[in-house]
Amino acid sequence: MKRFGLMLAAVTVLISGASYCAEEIAAPAKKETNTDQAARYKDIRSLLEAIGGGGMGEDVAGQIVRAFKQQFPAVTDAEWKAHIKNMNTAELDEKLLPVYDKYLANADVKEITAFYNSEIGKKMKNTMPVLMQESMGAGQTWGDEKAEALMKLLTAQKEEKDKKEKKEEVKEKK
Repeated sequence: MKRFGLMLAAVTVLISGASYCAEEIAAPAKKETNTDQAARYKDIRSLLEAIGGGGMGEDVAGQIVRAFKQQFPAVTDAEWKAHIKNMNTAELDEKLLPVYDKYLANADVKEITAFYNSEIGKKMKNTMPVLMQESMGAGQTWGDEKAEALMKLLTAQKEEKDKKEKKEEVKEKK
């Protein structure tokens, strides 16, 4: 149970830190007046494809199905495929367009797309999953260590405070 508490504390710290960073860094982009939405969305679709994000709906649908397969083992693979088809996975890609459009100017989208279509960009795209996985592991370990150290410190401080209060109570009773 103690380990779970430490893990929860560490995850909370990591999430709040990520939220803080996102708020500090990501500000809505100023839009060019000469670029219409359809053209911007076309460029964003190219960016999503370049970074491997195009078709993200299919990936998410696959994850959903894998999670449900354990709960519903009687459902056949053909039925699962039909369920995925009915999810209209392209919807997710369409929902991402305004998000990218909000934070990236069209010139940014074009430059980022060019980067990810370059050799070094492709290397980054291919390396990113393992980088993220190992970074999250390092963050988890670091968070566990810091949470445990803080827990020990706070516990020691509380014990010290409790001892002082008991001494004060004993003095007052005399």
